[in-house]
Amino acid sequence: MSSGDTVAGRYPEHRISETTVHRVLSSPRRATALRLLSHEGTMSVSRLADAVAAAEAGCDQPPSPLRESVYNSLRQTHVPRLADLGLVSYDADRREVRVLAAARSVRHYATPVALFGISWSELYRGIGIVGLCLVVGALAGIPVVSFLDPLLWASAALAFLAGTSLCHLLADRRSLRSLTEPGGP
Repeated sequence: MSSGDTVAGRYPEHRISETTVHRVLSSPRRATALRLLSHEGTMSVSRLADAVAAAEAGCDQPPSPLRESVYNSLRQTHVPRLADLGLVSYDADRREVRVLAAARSVRHYATPVALFGISWSELYRGIGIVGLCLVVGALAGIPVVSFLDPLLWASAALAFLAGTSLCHLLADRRSLRSLTEPGGP
């Protein structure tokens, strides 16, 4: 570590309060930066600013004023805040940011979770893969799987997918209702 490093400030790396997580994610720019860092691991502030500006602009080549604005706000506000919370390590001398393990707890809040820590998208993907494997297995004559017609396997997978989608919809509505009702979180 160089003298410019700032690591975990007031909060231990493995435990971050829900209030702090919501404060981190309340800034779309900070949330985007943390998501990109979680994917890349380590980035220069300049490269991170380019990626955040591109995400904000919705194009690969963001306008120069936007890129400069993002760079300045990341360097002066967002990256130091994330470092103070112990979510990233920031080497100010090299202007390099590295995501820390504690960022996983924030990502959990940023990605809607269905069951057992599995995101909805992972659950849908799993249902699709298992359904496809069962249909192909039935068509290929694999014992046990081929006892049922491939159409039945496909229908079962689609019914399970539809049921899961309904659960997802109801969970989202319940979550939205709790946020909009008086006395909600």
